Amino acid sequence: MTRAQFASTTIAAAGAAWLLGLAGVLPLSETVRTQVWPALPLLAIVSLGAYAFVNIGYNLLAFR
Repeated sequence: MTRAQFASTTIAAAGAAWLLGLAGVLPLSETVRTQVWPALPLLAIVSLGAYAFVNIGYNLLAFR
């Protein structure tokens, strides 16, 4: 399995789990379903952005 296939499979599985939780199929408490679950994609985007900035900063620092 290539790296792109692994990434797309992981993203698809996470997206499916998120949609199932949002639809009420997964057994989640009402607080988690209404307040925490809808914010998870935003948290993922912010975390990815922070990782990208740190990665770029480190590589600029280590550039010779």
